[in-house]
Amino acid sequence: MGAVKKMAMQDDSGAVDIPTTYGISEKQRDKLIKRACDLTNEQKKIEQELKGLKEYFCGMLDRCQINRILTKAGGVECVVSNSYKIDPINYQKMVEIFGKETPEYVTIKTEFGITSKCRKLLSDGGFEYSKKLRDAVDITSRVSVKFTPLSN
Repeated sequence: MGAVKKMAMQDDSGAVDIPTTYGISEKQRDKLIKRACDLTNEQKKIEQELKGLKEYFCGMLDRCQINRILTKAGGVECVVSNSYKIDPINYQKMVEIFGKETPEYVTIKTEFGITSKCRKLLSDGGFEYSKKLRDAVDITSRVSVKFTPLSN
């Protein structure tokens, strides 16, 4: 998705002035936006229904003490995924267990983020160290589109 070059302007009446329609009519554009909004609403309903079905079948499989059902209609399987981490206070216990071989069994990861105070300084051109700060901070931007249905 390309970078957003111009922003649509909205007046007090709610009318929007779009700089360009990229080769489609306003009617076609509005129809596509409406369809995307309808799909967004459908997706939310489907996600809620699917979540309920997953909870139902996971509970049923657990009560029956089985992990899979195969039928002519399809199958359902309850899959458990585990993630493992060590609380930093327990690291010494791991060293006691594995000694010099600890790095073969335990990984150490460190991440650094910035605070909102630092984020404000990034855009402050008058800050004494603004250039060094911008060089030190890796900024990743993601562009996404959210469709907002109109209330009926």
